[in-house]
Amino acid sequence: MHDGRDIEVHRASELLDAPHHPAEVLFAAVTLLAAMLLLSQLGEQTRFVRGAPLVSQPGFWPGLSLAGMVLFGALELLFSWIRNRRQRLGAPEHAAAVAPARHRIVDELAVWGRALEYLAWFMAYVALVPVAGYLPTTVLFCVLLAWRLGYRSRGMLAAAVLTAMLTVVTFKALLQVKIPGAVAYEWLPSSVRNFMILYL
Repeated sequence: MHDGRDIEVHRASELLDAPHHPAEVLFAAVTLLAAMLLLSQLGEQTRFVRGAPLVSQPGFWPGLSLAGMVLFGALELLFSWIRNRRQRLGAPEHAAAVAPARHRIVDELAVWGRALEYLAWFMAYVALVPVAGYLPTTVLFCVLLAWRLGYRSRGMLAAAVLTAMLTVVTFKALLQVKIPGAVAYEWLPSSVRNFMILYL
């Protein structure tokens, strides 16, 4: 029988001794290249004001963040390459470092690629808001995403609708975030249209 301390040690071991996967090298290389590309465009996207303190420069914090991304991306690439090389030579640091056969590079990339589905959801949402409106689109997508994630009960779908409505009220009415009125709102009576544009 394991006590709580044994469970915590086991969890810490899983976190610190996670198995290496070969696709980590590819992931590290891609993220490093992306960070370098963004850093190279810093002068085009922001500016430095003559005479202003360094930390007050518009480009200081973005530049610092991107420099950190490049530094840590390079370190991640280096350490991933070292782990990959040790694994290929058959001398991993510990037994857990040997990745199971199912973790081939193509399999890993397929798993990572699943995240692109939610990028597509977001892009569809952004495209539909100016057409159907912030409130209707947010309610629709909250319900669809809840359904997509496996929540099928009436209570969970009602919670999705409530969450969407609270989100819209918070951002549009309370925080007064500027979101353009939708094309669909033009079909409403003028008084209702103005209310929808201002608050929903």
